[in-house]
Amino acid sequence: MVTTSGVVYDKYFENHTTGIGHPEQSIRATRVYQSLLQADLLKDVSILLPTACTESTLSLVHDLLYLSLTKKDISSGKLSL
Repeated sequence: MVTTSGVVYDKYFENHTTGIGHPEQSIRATRVYQSLLQADLLKDVSILLPTACTESTLSLVHDLLYLSLTKKDISSGKLSL
């Protein structure tokens, strides 16, 4: 059978911390994945491992100025963006 759908998931996603109150929470990816498993919706789906994201790819969804400021913040040791 040819698989036409895929899910990108890795347990490492649970390490992603965004801070209290941020809508993007690491538990969301885990719960979605667990729900798909429980509903038996992954049997015909390819499970894809994440790959490193390039700046070019990030620039598809983030402004270059934002990326530049983010790099600066990360380099300076800032714990929250």
